[in-house]
Amino acid sequence: MGVVASKRISTSPERRNVLVPRWRRSLEQSDHPWRDEVRQVMLLSGLCGLLLGLNCGWQIAVESAQAVAGMAVYPVDNPFYMYHVKSWTLLHQIPAVLLRCGVPESGLSMALSGLIGAIGFQAVALCAFAFSRHRLLAVVAPLICHITNASRDLESVHQVRLLSNECWMTYGVFGTSYVLLAWSLLGVGYRRSAALLMGLGLAIHPVLGAWCLAIGVVALVWNARCKAGLLRTELRWLAAGLALSGASFAVQCLLASGLPAVDGRLARELTAAFARDWDNHRVRVPVNHFVMLSAACATALCGVSLRFGGPSLPPRSILLLRCLALSAPLGLLLGLLTNWQEYLPLPLVLAMPGRFNDVIALAFPPLVLGLLARQRGNLAMHGLLSLVLVCCVLKTNMMITHQNYVPAAPKIMVLVGLGLLLVSWRLADGDGTGRVWRNASWHGLRAAVLAVLGAAVYVWRRDHAVAQTICIASLALVALSHSPGLWRRLEARVLGWSVAPGLLSLIDATCLLKLAMAVVGVWFTLGLAAGAAWLTRRQWLPVVDGLGRPASRFRFAALAALACVCVGLAGGKLIKQAAAGRAKLQDWTNDPLLAAVAQGTGLTLTASRIELLQLQTRRGVLLYGAAMNQLAYVPNSAPKMNEILQRIYGDDLRAPRPAGWVRCGGLMLESGRQLWAEREPEEWIRLAREFGFTDVVTYADWSVKLPLIARDKQYAVYRVPSSEQVRPSLLTKSSGVELR
Repeated sequence: MGVVASKRISTSPERRNVLVPRWRRSLEQSDHPWRDEVRQVMLLSGLCGLLLGLNCGWQIAVESAQAVAGMAVYPVDNPFYMYHVKSWTLLHQIPAVLLRCGVPESGLSMALSGLIGAIGFQAVALCAFAFSRHRLLAVVAPLICHITNASRDLESVHQVRLLSNECWMTYGVFGTSYVLLAWSLLGVGYRRSAALLMGLGLAIHPVLGAWCLAIGVVALVWNARCKAGLLRTELRWLAAGLALSGASFAVQCLLASGLPAVDGRLARELTAAFARDWDNHRVRVPVNHFVMLSAACATALCGVSLRFGGPSLPPRSILLLRCLALSAPLGLLLGLLTNWQEYLPLPLVLAMPGRFNDVIALAFPPLVLGLLARQRGNLAMHGLLSLVLVCCVLKTNMMITHQNYVPAAPKIMVLVGLGLLLVSWRLADGDGTGRVWRNASWHGLRAAVLAVLGAAVYVWRRDHAVAQTICIASLALVALSHSPGLWRRLEARVLGWSVAPGLLSLIDATCLLKLAMAVVGVWFTLGLAAGAAWLTRRQWLPVVDGLGRPASRFRFAALAALACVCVGLAGGKLIKQAAAGRAKLQDWTNDPLLAAVAQGTGLTLTASRIELLQLQTRRGVLLYGAAMNQLAYVPNSAPKMNEILQRIYGDDLRAPRPAGWVRCGGLMLESGRQLWAEREPEEWIRLAREFGFTDVVTYADWSVKLPLIARDKQYAVYRVPSSEQVRPSLLTKSSGVELR
């Protein structure tokens, strides 16, 4: 009896828990695996975004940082200077400090573009991870969104991107990604970090930061599971973020304290005229625009998931779901209100109400992928997930070869969202939720899908982007299908640090293809072993624990070696990308024409839509004709800007727009060309004395009656002479230098 009793004690749950190794108990019982997975997702997705973002080029925020740092000299009544010192954002203040410390503008632009890419990729990855809790799918989600334009095709009044690949996208792309990152941190349990970011968001982008703060606080209050003690902790971190924003705002007020006063009524009148006839962002959002349908689908999907899918979702993701459930209908409502924009108050119009759909446009693809992957234990849901990945591959092939039409990625995501709406309440009742397939039929299905993907890789082997997407889809599909087991959990953690860095070599399709196929082969072999074990009526875990330990140790060592190789490849790729990004940035240090402009003094006058001349030469410009939508942020600069338009460019903010006018946020390409060609040197001298410019920069095919200083294939630089230097011989024969 004593022997029997001892056996009973040894097989009791308490005794069994004592005999389990400490590392296994920590993996099963503690919260460390979740946090370790979040760190892996953030690191890998951030590195992918950094790698792709290093080639985005100049960032316009560095231009304002030059003026804040005092490197570009302006008179205090210049409208562009007013914008520099009155627009409040840390994207100006922190780079200004770095410029004063000697960091070059090119390095700051690369760092800023890489940071924007890292933040965007992390936001999408964490959003997908919050719902699916699967690392490989989370790391793959931003790559899929970037390659297939799943979010870009939803942009309406503003750009929705993961990378700031145009200089003027800096603020909107970074602000939208920042909002989603703060909410996604709530969804993965990092509430203190999220609260800090929500408070600091006001200093990043005041409009989107206020949106992030308001909805995040409402979601925290709405969360019934949030205890009072935890809420007090989050409020302390929120207060810290608000304090940092307050300090930044105080610095901004100090910078703008010396600006002259203007007529407030005239400024509002001119700003309203610009928003009505000139601005390309403060426009109506069509009711039938696809972003409106996506916002409506996201509203319904979040509501149904909160009502029926709560038990099947990770508890931490409920906060993120509530943020999206609040943001989607409010953004939809504001988008609808833009159709009656003439009746809206001017401050609301200037806040660009159509832009609040951008957050949902960025979050909708990872929301759908995450909810779909969460139900991967169901045969239909897993098949649908595989189909979505294959459609993304076909879409990428269509974008490269322009053959075999495939619907846009947002259409696919909306269809999947509608399908999830139809089955959400049934899945919540336990109809297959969390089911793990351990039978031979599933392994046969997986083999068939992998065979199709392998054939596609062979057929499209010359299309690098398609091959990369197929490899990523193969990794995600196989990773989502592997059966869980205690012995695999440690290996899965090592796998996250070893195989996933191979995604950073995504420029080299061959390397990624070999890596993906090797991993697929290992998993497929294990799948066949599992099928054989099922056919022989053997239990899965005993077979693995008894026979798989040597193989597990061998694979562990192989993955560790593979991790070192992948890190080396990723590091080399990162260095090459940084060198390539720096080489394509032209400024006064490596371009002869820009160097000729930089040698002058005073302001520079630029023709119509010439961009970034101040950033590339460190000389102030009289008017930035390509981005006059600064009026929406600094209305007090409107009177001086309109005076410059009237006297120099021959235009007026209040004048009716001519035929063929396009709302482009500033001057059109040919604006002022004929007037400048007919203007005499004496008039140029009078204007130069009045407005303080000494050089005129035009396009290379423009003609101006001034001495030519330098010309290349794109621009021409003219010098305004003094009154005694005006002679016909000086104007008929060029004294400039032709640059190739």
